[in-house]
This record gives sequence, C-alpha cells and structure tokens, in this order.
Amino acid sequence: SVSDGIVVDTVVAKGGNGANIYNYTNVDPNPSADGNLHSPVNSSGKYANLSHIDICFHYQLTASKAAATSYIRTYTWDISKSADPSSHVGFAGDTFTSDYAVNVDRTVTDSDFVVAGAITVNNPTPFTVDFSVSDSVDGVAATVICPTSSLAPGKSTTCTYTADMGDVDPGDGTNVATVTSTTANVEGTTASAAYTFGDPTEI
Repeated sequence: SVSDGIVVDTVVAKGGNGANIYNYTNVDPNPSADGNLHSPVNSSGKYANLSHIDICFHYQLTASKAAATSYIRTYTWDISKSADPSSHVGFAGDTFTSDYAVNVDRTVTDSDFVVAGAITVNNPTPFTVDFSVSDSVDGVAATVICPTSSLAPGKSTTCTYTADMGDVDPGDGTNVATVTSTTANVEGTTASAAYTFGDPTEI
C-alpha cells in the first residue's frame, strides 16, 4: 500500500493459455488488498488452474501537512466634539448654556492574511530519495523551507511554509503541498489541509 511506499499498478493472474490483468492505476486510495482475482475461464467453462501471479508496482513518498491562519485587525478611532450654540455674546456675569456632544466613530480594517504550517515528508521506500517541495494556497505560492532535500530509507523531515495572502480576506479553502521526487523509480506525492480564518490578532 502507499503507506508502505508501494503503489500497486497491476496484478496479472496467469492460468492456462491466458491471463487476467487487474489495473489499479486509477484506484484512489491505492489498495493494500483485494479479492476475487482469478485466472481466465478455460474451454470447459471453469477457471483455469492458477499458475502464478505477477504484481507490478512502483514506490512513492508519502506526506502530511497542517495549516494555520492569522491576520491583523486594526481599529481606528475618530473623535469629534461640538457645542450648540458654539459661541455666546454677553456681558461679564451673564450665564449661557450650550449642548455639548462628543461623537466617536470606529473603523475596522483587516490586513496581513497569512496561511502557514508544516509539511512532513516521509520516505518509506528502500531507496535514498532526492525531492523538492512546493506549496500553493488558493493559487498563491508559499515560501517553503526544508532542512534537507534528500531522505534515506525510512527517514522523514518536516518543512515549514508561509503564504502571504495580502490585505483582502481570501476566504477559507484547502492548501495543497506537492512533493516532487527526482529519484528514478520513486514517485512524488501531494498533501492537503483545510484552512479557516478565525479570530484575528487585534491592535
């Protein structure tokens, strides 16, 4: 199965003068087991005696990821004062009265939307694998930093990524990381994580 670094492509069940070919290249998730596989039907209408089974497969890296969000909410206050009437004319000792008002207006601005997190790359294959990692958040390319670009068999590494989404709320979505293998006979993989913009950092 993929968790073991093995992706099954086809299974060939040979019997008699023919073989049945079972194709798993478009099966998602890739199976780790299956049933009812058999050799072809012979001239007597029964399954031919099974002579052997061939399994065609390739190796694949695996990956997982997490996504966290942040943004800044800024409050701007506009305070104005007024008096009605705003002036008086009189003599010393006269008493006057004005209505005094204070108006406060608040403006809320959200900015600096960011999606960030970690991408863990695993190498369950028997080969040392060279790889690269890219990450996209709603079409915005993230900055990805990995401590290594090569993994020995059975090893893993954790990369970090940051995507600056600008000052307009991009909404919630799904973040996808792509791991590309540059080693022959080992396929890369993808990993995804949903993200939701929750409470802001307030200033």
